[in-house]
Amino acid sequence: ETIEPLLSSCTGCHGVSGGLSLSTYTNLMTGGNSGAVVTPGDGSGSRLVKKLRGTASGSQMPKNQDPLGEATINLIETWIDEGALDN
Repeated sequence: ETIEPLLSSCTGCHGVSGGLSLSTYTNLMTGGNSGAVVTPGDGSGSRLVKKLRGTASGSQMPKNQDPLGEATINLIETWIDEGALDN
């Protein structure tokens, strides 16, 4: 309920085509061409959080937009730390 709306803004680029789709929970958990983006139980080690913080290789996400606020990234990281459940 909390995380899905945060990631819905990502589906413009990571929707139904390309290397990573964030349009559904299943797609998010499947990952993309570079592998998994969420490691349940390891928020800080998850590629998704690293991309949002700009600490992973490549562009910081969202690309060509203002970065998400730290509070928002912390919510996503906590959700992943708590198992990244679909609820």
